[in-house]
Amino acid sequence: MKKKVLVFKSFALILAIIWILSDICLTIFDPFKFFPYFYKNDFEVTELNHPEKVWDKVFYGSSVVAASYLEEHAKSGYYNAGVSYGTVSDVYNLLKKGEMKVGSELVIGLNDISFLDELDTNPTYIWHKKWYQHYLYFQRDKIYPLIETGITNVLNKLPFLAEPAWEKQTKNYCYGQLTDEQLFESEKSMLERFGTKSLEDCEKNFNDLEKLIKFCKKKNIRLRVIWMPWNPKIPLYEFAKITMNHANDIFAQNGIEVYDMTNMVEPQYFYDIGHMSYQEGSPYFTKMVDEFLSK
Repeated sequence: MKKKVLVFKSFALILAIIWILSDICLTIFDPFKFFPYFYKNDFEVTELNHPEKVWDKVFYGSSVVAASYLEEHAKSGYYNAGVSYGTVSDVYNLLKKGEMKVGSELVIGLNDISFLDELDTNPTYIWHKKWYQHYLYFQRDKIYPLIETGITNVLNKLPFLAEPAWEKQTKNYCYGQLTDEQLFESEKSMLERFGTKSLEDCEKNFNDLEKLIKFCKKKNIRLRVIWMPWNPKIPLYEFAKITMNHANDIFAQNGIEVYDMTNMVEPQYFYDIGHMSYQEGSPYFTKMVDEFLSK
């Protein structure tokens, strides 16, 4: 009986060790990031485009940066590290955990949403992985669609892995332009979601902003900030004003250079309230912001 218990405990211990070691290895190497049949999120697209261990100049922000800044048209040499739903806390965690290593310069494109603590996000970003989650479980949102697509392919007499997913991927650009009716509906939705928010809803992000400033000073990284353009057809609402004012106080206290583009872009260049349209707006914005980035 004692021998059976010992064998069971030994077997359980071996399984636990395999579980832990496999999780550590998979998390470090993050193979789904490179395997071509998995969909890539915005940050993984940047990593595939720039496989260097250190990115010297980085332009980080939410989707308004990802969709609006065309690094291939810019002369400043900044990489577009914009990610959907990207917050200040996200970039601090990226740097703190070593998921993104910046060499000399970091510019952050901000709006009020960048400071919200409770914000819907893309769950596939690796910095959201909890320590107790195994890598394969964490990547379930990528694995399940691949399996479903593969089974469908087989049923249709196609290879299980018929076509690489990421080869056609770019950043999540915004094509075309919303009609005025759609734009005002978007404003209504924005006010319903964020119109009653206050600085209390941004406590963690503002704390992480202070930590980010200290981190950059310690690492000798030049940190600058851009307030991203706002469609002048839509009034800047109260939460945005309060958030910007509070953040500007912090930037002033720490000597952080701020470039306010809130009112610098005309309506015809916007896709919606904050994203540039890919055809006209993104090249226009890139040319404008590149002058600041090059200073």
